[in-house]
Amino acid sequence: EKVTDEKTGKEDTVEQFVLKQNRNKTWSGTWKNNKGKKYEVVLIDSGIAGIKHPYASLPIIQKMKKDNPYDYIRTSLFTTNLDSAKKDGNYILEYYHVNKTNVFTFLVKEGPPKKVLGKINDLLTTCLIDNANAYLSCTSTVTKPDFNYTIGNIFYTDNVISVVYSIDYYCGGAHPDNTDIALNINARTGDELQLEDVLHLVDKNPPPAGSDAWLNYRDS
Repeated sequence: EKVTDEKTGKEDTVEQFVLKQNRNKTWSGTWKNNKGKKYEVVLIDSGIAGIKHPYASLPIIQKMKKDNPYDYIRTSLFTTNLDSAKKDGNYILEYYHVNKTNVFTFLVKEGPPKKVLGKINDLLTTCLIDNANAYLSCTSTVTKPDFNYTIGNIFYTDNVISVVYSIDYYCGGAHPDNTDIALNINARTGDELQLEDVLHLVDKNPPPAGSDAWLNYRDS
């Protein structure tokens, strides 16, 4: 890893691995940094096929296992804490955060029909896992990261559950950034709502999602 001093423009190697491949398909060698620390290193196959992931049934985790083994392994180690619970009308919400992050969400314990609670909470848990993974990816890349996370605009009725996750972050680069992630759920079926489920501005069904015609429709 090389870092350029902003004042002098000098580039310095701050840490490095020196490894060799062994006959048994492992790698061994050393890690050292420019402050005199040095450690022996052995790398072995992750054995990803044998990892039991607590969220293995979620589509986001199945995609990670195929496309991003590192994130799959990291999220398999996630643990959560129950922070608080709230009762409001027919609803009981429980708030959880992922340990070693500032990322949290609510899960729905009561309110919607029991047969769809699992689907609803899978969608909420997917956002929790995705945002917590983004937090760890961000905070591991720069010396002074910034990842401010809030949830707001929480709305729930017999028909709809809606929430917005807001993130202001700096993970390197010229400027900080921000994003809002909206999640809207049909509380009677547990399915994620799309805009066209609520409103469409044509006199017939919109074009198939993802098609060129659909993109043009959404743009206009």
